[in-house]
Formats: sequence, structure tokens, C-alpha cells
Amino acid sequence: MRSEPWPGSRSVRPAVSGRGHIAPISSKEVNSRMEETQHRTWRRSRSPDAVAEGYEAARRAYELGEVVRTRRKALGLSQTEVARRAGMTQSALSRLEAGGAGVPTIGVLERLAQALDAELVVTLQPNAA
Repeated sequence: MRSEPWPGSRSVRPAVSGRGHIAPISSKEVNSRMEETQHRTWRRSRSPDAVAEGYEAARRAYELGEVVRTRRKALGLSQTEVARRAGMTQSALSRLEAGGAGVPTIGVLERLAQALDAELVVTLQPNAA
């Protein structure tokens, strides 16, 4: 038996209610339920070390984005202009500045440094004892 979509909805998926009846739900609700389940699973499956590593990676991505944004604004450039100079899209630069793009490659960092009239310096420092 195929359920018909409700008027005005794009798609409907059947779901079994507590009484055994099939009740239609929207694809948005399906996605929401899947995300909740995935998040609960992720939280339970991660060790404290893995969680700490994730926070550390997020911190580095945010700090890198902050440096790029600060330099861009100091030069009075728009995201569009810097992105054009670096050979990337404005939306990719926006994600990087927001810390949501993960850690970019050395090549991307070199192009950004050149677009921002800056020098890319990568260092390795020994851990504190």
C-alpha cells in the first residue's frame, strides 16, 4: 500500500504509529530522526581521547579561519576578492574563515598566503614535557 502525499508536501514516508497504524511523515522528519540517532550513536561510540582530538581539530580550524579573516579585513578585501586571488570559491573561503572547512591542504594555504600578501610559515614544535 502506497501512501499519498499530504496536500502541499513534497514527499511523504509512512511510519508505524504506536497503535500499528501507518502514519505519513515528511522527509524532513525522517532526516531529523536519522540525525538524532546518528548523534546518539556517535556520542556513545567515541572514546574520551577521540572526542578530545575532535575538539582540538575544531579549535585549530577555528583559529586558522580567524587568522585568515583578520588578515583579509586588515587589507580591506572582500571574501570574493580573496577567493578569486586564491583560486577558490567565496563559499569555500567563508567556510574556512568560520572554521567549518576542516584543515586545508598546504597548497590551499600557500594560495591564501599569496592572496593575502603574507608568508606561510609551518612549524613543528616539541611537546611540552
